[in-house]
Amino acid sequence: MASPRFKKNLLTVIRIAIAVAGIGYVVWVVDWHDTDDAHGILTILRQADAKQLLLAALLIAPVYLIQAVRWWMLMHARGMTVSLSRAFRLVMVGAFFNFGLPGATGGDVVKAYYAAAKSDRRTDAVMSVIFDRIVGLLGLVLLAGVAGLFMLDHPVARTVTIYIWLGAAGIVVVSGIYFSKRLRQATGLEALFGKLPDHTIPAKIDQAAVAYRDHKTAVLVAMFMSVPVHVLTTFSMATSGFALGMDERMGVLLTVVPVVSLSGAIPISYQGMGVEEGLAGVLIVAASNQIVGMLMLRRLYQLIYAMLGGLFLLRGDIHLHPERFEAAEEAAAE
Repeated sequence: MASPRFKKNLLTVIRIAIAVAGIGYVVWVVDWHDTDDAHGILTILRQADAKQLLLAALLIAPVYLIQAVRWWMLMHARGMTVSLSRAFRLVMVGAFFNFGLPGATGGDVVKAYYAAAKSDRRTDAVMSVIFDRIVGLLGLVLLAGVAGLFMLDHPVARTVTIYIWLGAAGIVVVSGIYFSKRLRQATGLEALFGKLPDHTIPAKIDQAAVAYRDHKTAVLVAMFMSVPVHVLTTFSMATSGFALGMDERMGVLLTVVPVVSLSGAIPISYQGMGVEEGLAGVLIVAASNQIVGMLMLRRLYQLIYAMLGGLFLLRGDIHLHPERFEAAEEAAAE
């Protein structure tokens, strides 16, 4: 039997190999210089509409504030009193770390750490971050599923829409079983978790998660707040694509781009590089140069905004409960 260390090293090697393959794919599919049939990506970027690129960058700006309000609301629903400004700071710091680690989950780890630090409800604080991520993904599914209903004449959009709604049905069933008191008892799930001692981590996580069933309104509002986040991001990407000369219907992009973005959340390569390009190349009927350019510009816009999180990180004082740290320092000094 392989040792845990061997498995960990093997997983790291596989992730690096996939990341290298993804970057290699991007380099391979792009025409860097002009050919007889089309302009290379360097020419496409030089000839891009500057006003559209600026608009695309500005469309990203409200995203982080909406995310901060959404997380702040989920924390308040569970009785965790936190200022919106501090939630916003930590969202921006999380965005900064998202671009320093593979995938798009590093920021969630940082947010969970600082949300739980010196908190008397650490599990609830961590669960608020997890729920925030979940409702964000559900908003992504909702946008793609609804937009796809208006694009059923497009073969790719129709196929994507079918799979999205099948996946949504599965989410509804699993969520119904997990959160419903009657179904938990009928399926034996309640008895299974009931066997866990209350002080164990799995039991605490279950209790913190199930507690949100008493805050259905807050969860639903948070999920619908996620839709404009993804609409703005998708419109930003589409505007960048149009600035580069991409020719595709907006409705198709609203259906397909969320799926592409979802693939980038898998923590394999840097910001899903190669993974997103590969999937977008299959789903979007456009030249590979425009697709790669559109996705790279999206990463550039997000990186620029994430630098604000870097400034917050350098300034320090990014804890959600700074007063508790000050009290602890004073007590230690005495």
